[in-house]
Amino acid sequence: MITTAPAATNAPDTAEESVPHHPIFGCFDRTAPYSDEQAHYNFMGARISHDFEIDLAVASPRMDKRATHGLMASGRSSRYDADNTYPHRDSEDYFEWIDLLTAVERAEGSFTMIEVGAGYGRWIANAAAALRRRNRGPIAEKFFIAFEANQRRFDFMVRNCAENDMPASEIELRRQACTSDGQPVLIKCDDDYGARVMKNDALLNQEAFKQEETIVARDEKGQQVRLEKVPAVNLLNLINRPIDFLDMDIQGAELDVLPPIMAALSRHVKLAHVATHSTIIDAKVAYLFHLFGWRPRFIFPSGQVNLTHYGHFRFIDGIQSWENPAFAGT
Repeated sequence: MITTAPAATNAPDTAEESVPHHPIFGCFDRTAPYSDEQAHYNFMGARISHDFEIDLAVASPRMDKRATHGLMASGRSSRYDADNTYPHRDSEDYFEWIDLLTAVERAEGSFTMIEVGAGYGRWIANAAAALRRRNRGPIAEKFFIAFEANQRRFDFMVRNCAENDMPASEIELRRQACTSDGQPVLIKCDDDYGARVMKNDALLNQEAFKQEETIVARDEKGQQVRLEKVPAVNLLNLINRPIDFLDMDIQGAELDVLPPIMAALSRHVKLAHVATHSTIIDAKVAYLFHLFGWRPRFIFPSGQVNLTHYGHFRFIDGIQSWENPAFAGT
């Protein structure tokens, strides 16, 4: 297990090539990634259609070029190591892969995963591929639940599951946001990458929403934007059975969603991976998991250069992954 490392303030964005890869990768049948005209196939065999993604530098041209190097707007790293059956070690993806593969490797008899803020369902598709390739043999009983609020990305997720041969009986895909109260929220139309939902009762109660699916309003900068209403759910109603892996990337809503469900997570979830989006969220999410007795695996703050076990590199989102000691040894 890799422990939390201190942050560095001035350091290059290169990983330590001499440090061995995390041993969890050796528990899976990895193959060289490749692309054809329609899609990319990663080292675990998961298929990613090219039209699901664009370069982050194209989507966000004002972002730091070094920070966006090798990243797609979906958050996926497009870089591999010198041995390309491994993901590159100086990417946030590397640590998400470690958590996902650890959860898959530990599974016995069945595997259940929840992905919140799923985009095109990248991590449930990776999990399905990994379940076929673990050295101990595949798991027969598996179930994936995924939430995505953006309509276009939700449609991509439906397609992605089909293109990765995930049976309909094993997946539950929801075009919903997750909130503390389960009440509808708003999202900007056609904001495909990094979109976040917002609560605004005054706008939600407008008469226009009774007649139209979208309305035009002014955002915090005074610019006109088109908004649509999105149904929401409280995760408390779903976390009622053993969950091997919870993967959450909800663009800053962590402190709304997590506190009301922590007791349920502590009863049912074995391993959680949370993307964080500000220094305040970094601190409060860590406090929350510590309060409920979870053990940290990785904690890397957002928006800065962090020192990892593999060297220094700049994080965009933060990463927190936590193990539930209630499931130790399972």
